[in-house]
Amino acid sequence: MNALLNHEQIKKRKLIRRDKWDRYGIASYDLRIESIYPINSRKRLIEHDLEPQGMVLVTTREEFDLPYNTLGYTTIRNKMSNKGILA
Repeated sequence: MNALLNHEQIKKRKLIRRDKWDRYGIASYDLRIESIYPINSRKRLIEHDLEPQGMVLVTTREEFDLPYNTLGYTTIRNKMSNKGILA
C-alpha cells in the first residue's frame, strides 16, 4: 500500500533518531543543522556566509532508520527558499 505517513505514524515507527517533538509537522519533520562544511574541505563550521551560487555540505542532528519499503525525501524550507537558498 502506498501512503504518506503522518507525524504520529513516523513517531510510532521510530523512523527518526534524535528527534524532537516540536519539529514534527502534520506529515513532515523539520531537520536541524548539525554542521556545515565548505565544499572540498573537512573544516567544520558553525556558521557560514554563503556566496552567490555557493555550495556547502550540511549534516543534520537527526539520523534516519528507514526500512527497505519506506522512502524519505528532503526539500528546503519555504522560509529559506524565499531567501534564495535551494537544496
